[in-house]
Amino acid sequence: MTHGPIQMLVPLDRHSTQPWGSRAAAPGKATGRESSRSDGSVAEVPSKQGFILNQGDALEILSGGGGGYGDPLERSLERIRDDLVDRR
Repeated sequence: MTHGPIQMLVPLDRHSTQPWGSRAAAPGKATGRESSRSDGSVAEVPSKQGFILNQGDALEILSGGGGGYGDPLERSLERIRDDLVDRR
């Protein structure tokens, strides 16, 4: 178990721009990074820069996803409903 602060580096891309979709599709999700601090505050984690993670802090990384392909409204209503239920 680590005690005390540690210096971290999170080298992720696509944090400020979303991956684009193709042929009228929606863009993907941007990469998210935040730290829940032991004092209850939440801080955005910088990309490709060092930051300190203290004991009791938590780091959350939400991987970005690629953009879609094709107009989603051209899909069957059943497949659109399935995506909404699955929160894709």
